[in-house]
Amino acid sequence: MKKALYHIILWAPRALGLPLIAYVFLLVPGLFRDRCWFTDTPVEEMILLIPSLNLTAIWIVSWRKEGVGGILFTALGALFVCANWGKCEMPVLLLIMAGPLLLTGLSYLLSWFCGAARRRAA
Repeated sequence: MKKALYHIILWAPRALGLPLIAYVFLLVPGLFRDRCWFTDTPVEEMILLIPSLNLTAIWIVSWRKEGVGGILFTALGALFVCANWGKCEMPVLLLIMAGPLLLTGLSYLLSWFCGAARRRAA
């Protein structure tokens, strides 16, 4: 495998993870209320930030262990689809939330498989 392609496959999931975390953070409904978001109690704000904090923890673990990150991001995407099945139209569901999770998870798995193949070849 060419070195430039290997680096793209290696860094693409890491580059996809950070905008995904920012995207989930911006979906926090508490940030877009009529009153100022910092006037709420800290407990309410922390509860709303739990998904972003979980994704941040998974992204940090995934930085070194691509296989774990691939499985966790893909499982989160599949879990999101299963939990929301029938609640809204499927294309909207996949595009809005599950799509980025699945894309990040699959790119981590691709990075893991390519890294394993490169280590075996060396």
